[in-house]
Amino acid sequence: MLIILPLPYTIYDIEMVNNSEGWIVGETILHYQNGVWKEAPTPMGENELLSVSMVSVEEGWAVGSRGVILHYADNQWQVIESPTSNNLLSVDMVSANEGWAVGDNSTILHYRDKKWNIVSEITLKDEFNINDLSWLDNGEGWGVGSRGDIFHYQDGKWHLVNSPTEQNLLGIDMIKPDDGWAVGWAGTMMHYTQGEWELTPSFVPQDLSDVDMVSEREGWAVGSEGVVLHYIDGDWRQASSISSEDLKKLDMINGQEGWVVGSKGTILRYQNGFWEQIPSITEQDLDEVDMISQTEGWILGNQILLRYQNGTFEEIKPPKGTISLRTMSMLSAEEGWIISNQGALHYKDGSWEISELPTLPDLSAMFMLSENEGWAVGEGILHYTTK
Repeated sequence: MLIILPLPYTIYDIEMVNNSEGWIVGETILHYQNGVWKEAPTPMGENELLSVSMVSVEEGWAVGSRGVILHYADNQWQVIESPTSNNLLSVDMVSANEGWAVGDNSTILHYRDKKWNIVSEITLKDEFNINDLSWLDNGEGWGVGSRGDIFHYQDGKWHLVNSPTEQNLLGIDMIKPDDGWAVGWAGTMMHYTQGEWELTPSFVPQDLSDVDMVSEREGWAVGSEGVVLHYIDGDWRQASSISSEDLKKLDMINGQEGWVVGSKGTILRYQNGFWEQIPSITEQDLDEVDMISQTEGWILGNQILLRYQNGTFEEIKPPKGTISLRTMSMLSAEEGWIISNQGALHYKDGSWEISELPTLPDLSAMFMLSENEGWAVGEGILHYTTK
């Protein structure tokens, strides 16, 4: 049976606690109890509520415009101090003691120890997308994205920094706090030194998708149409390529060995000073490679996951219902993470299991710092922590 409520209000979200109790939020608050919807007192003033998450019949949270946060307890909704004035678009409570809220300008709030705190908040010119991350041992992080955007994470906050280009940036690798490289569309290459990013003269027209520096004096970059660039002793030069397919990701184990993956199942391996093409067990596009050691690693495509062990590739089936694998970060041979359409996939004890994520836009890159902390980015920023 379809029930129509003739309301003079706009409504945005509904949360049913059980068959006999639930809540609707929007320009007002409606409470469903014993078969009847009734309007509840609305303490949020002129703000609109955009999302609601109930922990139980007795407790719940709602968020909305201008950063408003409401807490339901003791049979009433009360306004709670908010750490942001950005619109909050969604809230998801993991338990009575922990929850997440996300909103405009990449705002992410974390509720713990009875308080909402900002995990990430970046003020940008408009929409943005972060394509790649690089992390340093001192806790600093860097990200690059569309329109030449460069992001720097320092002292617990993300900042947008000056960029010398408006080309989309696809890859970044920081060697140390004052030295790093970034690459992007139309052969764009940038070097970070003495606190500034500077363009390096481009000598290839192809898009460059990834860069991996072995040291301050040596590194590699790959891109479309099979282009491979080698940095040695202060100069970038084009290396001989054995593939015409688009090369997407690069992982150098050390100066003597590395791997590249790309379109149509392309896998390249660098050994003894030469790149060679490795027979692949798939023709699907391969998007990421993460080698744990010379004998073990993982390769990921949108709908395929390959494991490399002792010279052999094996296709691994992800959990049922997972149809879109987006990005990956392995901590060791025993543990790692993948972002998928179903949420986060956690690899531990020899199997992949689905772990729920807060509601966020598409995520395209991730970096796990340890088993207790990591970051995932894309059209938003997600911070994973067990602390």
